[in-house]
Amino acid sequence: MGLLSFRVQRSCLLSSRSFLSRCLEMDVEKRGSGRELLQHPFLKVAKPLSSLTPLILAAKEAMKSNR
Repeated sequence: MGLLSFRVQRSCLLSSRSFLSRCLEMDVEKRGSGRELLQHPFLKVAKPLSSLTPLILAAKEAMKSNR
């Protein structure tokens, strides 16, 4: 893993933490609205849900082979 990859991963990690903290804020006044959250930078760089399908299938296969 190169330095660039580390920087990209760190940026994604910080962005996802920021997004989740806005979603899970207990104080309603501080919590992001749906409109605000949809504009969050984390969602701007997110891949479509369909990109998870190969990962889910691979995980299911791995579980089968570990039995």
